[in-house]
Amino acid sequence: MDQDQSVGARGQMILDRTWDFLKAAKLEAIIVLVSLTALAAAIDLYDAYQGEESNNSIALNIGQLIAFYYLLLGIVRKNGLREGTITAGGTYFGIALLAALGTIFGFLLLIVPGVFLLIRWGPAYGYALVEGESVTQSFSSSMSDTAGHEWPILIAYLVPFGFYVIGLGALFAGYDQTFEMFEPFLILGNAVLYAGSVIFTAMGIAIFSLLNPAEESLTDVFE
Repeated sequence: MDQDQSVGARGQMILDRTWDFLKAAKLEAIIVLVSLTALAAAIDLYDAYQGEESNNSIALNIGQLIAFYYLLLGIVRKNGLREGTITAGGTYFGIALLAALGTIFGFLLLIVPGVFLLIRWGPAYGYALVEGESVTQSFSSSMSDTAGHEWPILIAYLVPFGFYVIGLGALFAGYDQTFEMFEPFLILGNAVLYAGSVIFTAMGIAIFSLLNPAEESLTDVFE
């Protein structure tokens, strides 16, 4: 992916590569989508019937961390980005924690810093899982390599962001329904939200592969 290419062309490249990666790792993507949707919907329904929020959100957060690590490993392996055993679990959890804290802090200050960090840190997992870099090295490489590609990445991010908006809309709409209609809206909302998260996760690795010619040429062999 070259900065001489148009913003639209680079954005389309990201979307195309994301779709290719998800097709190759469709089993992992489906497992993650179904399992997290079921877990989140079950917790939301339990809280709704109990009339109060439970502590099950901790279990959901842990489940999300494990599920998306499983998805990332599937994408990396099924697309030939790295062979052999991948032992980057600690680095993955470190990146996930720091990225979440940094992004939340950015959104609390202003929306723009949060979006900026999402764009610049998006490919960080690729450097950890494929290149074997540490947490700090992954963030540094991601920040360096995404410079000049902010707009194409933002355009590509509009797809998972659209899923988030629709999913949240379904959840909020469900709370205005009767209990008979509440459950379908709840399941639909969670399914759409996690579909967006699956796409967003794959997109980070797709961006990484496009920013690193060696990895891009390797994935071409498996297409």
